Amino acid sequence: MGIGAGICFSSIFTTALGDASPQEAGSASGSLSAVQQVANGIGSALVTSIFLALVPVGDLSAVTATLLGLLALIGICLLFVPLLPKTAVPGID
Repeated sequence: MGIGAGICFSSIFTTALGDASPQEAGSASGSLSAVQQVANGIGSALVTSIFLALVPVGDLSAVTATLLGLLALIGICLLFVPLLPKTAVPGID
């Protein structure tokens, strides 16, 4: 997971900042970092809440519900992929 996240984050930043003008690049990068940190916190809280709410029911059902919740969240996120800019930042490979 760590390797996959490391590979994805660089391309996400490159793509998300593709439409930003050079004058806006600093503030756009800062905003993207802030949104990423907030989303990480919300995601961790959501997954933990689902799991801990279902632990009394049984360990296997808690894990299953948590994984299904994660798959649903990934599906929702994939719906927003077409909204990303179509061009990457020029000069970054």
